[in-house]
Amino acid sequence: MELNQQLPGLVQAASMVVPCFYMIAGFLAYQGWHHAREPRRYVAAYLRWVGLIYMFFCLLHFGTVVVPQLVASNFSLQPLKVLFERYLVRGPYLVLWFIPPLLFGIFVSYVLDSRQQLRKGVWLALAGFVLAQVLNGSLRVVVEAWFPAVIPLFQLKHMYLLGYATANYLGVGFPFILGGVLVAKYEDVFLQIRARKFVILTGLCVGTEFMLLGWFVQGPLQYQLAVSMLPISVFLFYGVLHIQSAGIRKYHKLINTYSMVVYFTHMFLISLNAWLLGWSTGHLSPLQAAVCAGLTFLQTVLLTALFILFTQKKRQPAGSEEAGRTQVPQDKLMPGALPARKG
Repeated sequence: MELNQQLPGLVQAASMVVPCFYMIAGFLAYQGWHHAREPRRYVAAYLRWVGLIYMFFCLLHFGTVVVPQLVASNFSLQPLKVLFERYLVRGPYLVLWFIPPLLFGIFVSYVLDSRQQLRKGVWLALAGFVLAQVLNGSLRVVVEAWFPAVIPLFQLKHMYLLGYATANYLGVGFPFILGGVLVAKYEDVFLQIRARKFVILTGLCVGTEFMLLGWFVQGPLQYQLAVSMLPISVFLFYGVLHIQSAGIRKYHKLINTYSMVVYFTHMFLISLNAWLLGWSTGHLSPLQAAVCAGLTFLQTVLLTALFILFTQKKRQPAGSEEAGRTQVPQDKLMPGALPARKG
């Protein structure tokens, strides 16, 4: 087997972008409810705020895509299967699949923390991670090689859907969000670990997995997850936490809001800009892509400014001359905002 056959699949499966996002989300969520006067209220606001945005895009997709498909097929499609797959597994749009696992992971992590059962949560997260790896990850390669009798089980009807759902919720969602919560709770202990240990552990894990897959698999890796994504993501997050920047902490709320606006709107804005200019998003030249990217950047900045202005006005007491200097109570922080450290 040639290296260039195996490497792309392994790189994709071991991608740390989404796991790191979930770890950061768990870290910030814990900081939020830990500093809030009413943690339960804070978490409820977090889930409601993100959930309403996701619901809006689900309704938009349902009205513009699902309903026309149902009408065209004379309602022969299986509505429950379509709704489950589209809105709870794959997401109404490509960039939104991560939202349901995010809500699930935040809720379960908060429940475990509030009941002081994080240790039990760690075992549940590890079990879910292993299950996801077996159903739709690199461990499936090993299982099929050593126990070929189980291969027909992976070919059962709707097994692919179960594999995707398990990968999203238990493979990257809950384990990494809980990981972020644990890091936030024991941040001082976590940061005292030497970077050399993370480098050695990550290198051994990636090298071992790569060699095993090269032994068992002929051709590119076809599955969604890799075990290596765990140490890679933890190591990267370890590096992020070592960044001591007063500017990042000072403007954290602004950065957090802008990143959310960009993530939710950039695909739609790029398509809108290309349509207004009479271009096809699938065949943009480098110059056209640069123009669309520039317009999208300006639009996301404007949307962020409008969103912040709108939320600030809602929080200001009516008729108060000191409204501009009114501080938001800790339990009213925007979901994801990082409270200032004490001491």
